[in-house]
Amino acid sequence: MTSASAFAGSAITRNMENLDRGVVATKTDDGVLISWRRLATEPADTTFTLYRNQEKINEGAVTNFVDASGTVNDKYTVVANGEMSDSVGVWENGYLDIPLAKAPESDVLQMDRNGIYYGSYTPGDSSYGDLDGDGQYEYIVKWDPSNSKDNSVKGYTGNVYLDAYELDGTLLWRIDLGVNIRAGAHYTQYMVYDFDGDGKSEVILKTAPGSKDGEGNYVSKAGKNITKGDDKKDYRNSSGLLMGKDGGPEYLTVFNGETGAPMQTVDFAPPRSILTSSEWGDSYANRSERYLAAVAYLDGVHPSVVMTRGYYTYVYAAAYTWDGTDLKEQWLSTNTPTEENGGTGCTVKYADGTSKNNTNKTLYAQGAHSVSVADVDNDGYDE
Repeated sequence: MTSASAFAGSAITRNMENLDRGVVATKTDDGVLISWRRLATEPADTTFTLYRNQEKINEGAVTNFVDASGTVNDKYTVVANGEMSDSVGVWENGYLDIPLAKAPESDVLQMDRNGIYYGSYTPGDSSYGDLDGDGQYEYIVKWDPSNSKDNSVKGYTGNVYLDAYELDGTLLWRIDLGVNIRAGAHYTQYMVYDFDGDGKSEVILKTAPGSKDGEGNYVSKAGKNITKGDDKKDYRNSSGLLMGKDGGPEYLTVFNGETGAPMQTVDFAPPRSILTSSEWGDSYANRSERYLAAVAYLDGVHPSVVMTRGYYTYVYAAAYTWDGTDLKEQWLSTNTPTEENGGTGCTVKYADGTSKNNTNKTLYAQGAHSVSVADVDNDGYDE
């Protein structure tokens, strides 16, 4: 675990990932481009010494260099603050090709509840984190089936899968989210980060009854005071949608990044049943089933995961921390205009039972397909 100043002159330090130098060398038309990390703990004027085949070729505060004399047969290392990076070879084609495991579909096509066959899977969203604590990033890839659908489209979908890979393509685990997590662009937002500061990234995402971990076990087995559900039940309605209380329980699970095993599962906040379908703004789960997620240093020190639900009408955001033992809800922002908050603001409810009204801030009737995090006012705390 490393610490870095949150902003210039601040006494606040952030618990951050413990990464290596990350040296990469790639062939270009002008020679070999070598690029590397300056760590958050290092000042902007840190001096880096670059070696080709143990021969010094450059020194300075830059974090990349084009070696006009470099070839695909050369090896490069970077030295900074008395520490030498691993020696790396050159990517001949200008990129690193990471082989993926066999797609999740079975050898024969599968049939959904409409009697329609599907079978092809496509890798889509990806994220990264140091899952095993070696200072290097591993990659997490989401597989979507050929019948995945936008929220606005009715119909059943196949299961969604998450794979974790080493850079050489070694498959670490595969998570099966099951039939009660719909496949599409807006449902599965997963955050990969070292939330508890143990040097290894966790993976946090929304799950449901029937979701299985990287070892083939139901995530409900790691439940902490969760709403009881049936792991063998399909909660989708005749249109293939998950709606209201009939849509079944909803969970948030933190997975061990190295093994894919669930370390804890809690109820997802807020549940879709917190509002009626009409209150969400439609009658077909187009608004209630849109999700976003982010990592933010809300206290200036520890990373939190922020999960949001809803577009266009009501928007909810909940923040959680993971300390290695408990996935704890910090607060839930209900962003619902009520008489209590003046009809225009949002109510933030904290884990200790207290609440706060913000009459001049609201996400009500807003629609954005992304969420961003930054310390906007330079006080060391993320917004």
